[in-house]
Amino acid sequence: MCGIAGLVVKNSAQAAQGESTLAQMSAKLIHRGPDGEGLRWFANADFGLAHRRLSIIDLSAAAAQPMQLHERYYLSFNGEIYNYLELRTELSALGATFQSNSDAEVLLQAYHFWGAQCLQRFNGMWAFAIFDTEKQHLFCARDPYGVKPFYYLNNEQHFGFASEFKSILSLPSYQPTANKKALQDYFSGSKIEVEEEGFFKQIFELLPGHVL
Repeated sequence: MCGIAGLVVKNSAQAAQGESTLAQMSAKLIHRGPDGEGLRWFANADFGLAHRRLSIIDLSAAAAQPMQLHERYYLSFNGEIYNYLELRTELSALGATFQSNSDAEVLLQAYHFWGAQCLQRFNGMWAFAIFDTEKQHLFCARDPYGVKPFYYLNNEQHFGFASEFKSILSLPSYQPTANKKALQDYFSGSKIEVEEEGFFKQIFELLPGHVL
């Protein structure tokens, strides 16, 4: 289990506080990744990625995140790609070179070579975000069974996402408001996350098998 978070500051007047706000979001996820932390802020885009690491496959610093490829792509990833060794062999044949033994780097290389179609090749569980600095494009995805969590909020001042609600609640532009319907579904029928909008109004779940 790792923790991911990301933040876009839409209001230029608040851009200077963007990195510190993202750090606060990341701090709320420390229990998900006690083995390391990383944060990358892109001042020219008023955007950043954060990661809390639980080291499992590659314990070295080479597998730390946010992970960079070709000084263009940056990844924050929670999950496991079960067939990463087979994909690594296939990507190596296409010319990919690897700096770590992690499945995260295989995921990032797969996106570089295959774009969004890389999802069709993965066997595993995932919630991740990749930022393409050349295209100024953010690509997020969640596994088909929704094993790994991904929540997001999009208002006039911020677009933020994270592995847990509590991280998004750190955003200064958001006033926590209960979603009464979701609470009723839970307390009366033990139903949870039956709709995109969960226990908090305006905080949505990226549905299983979906991209953003």
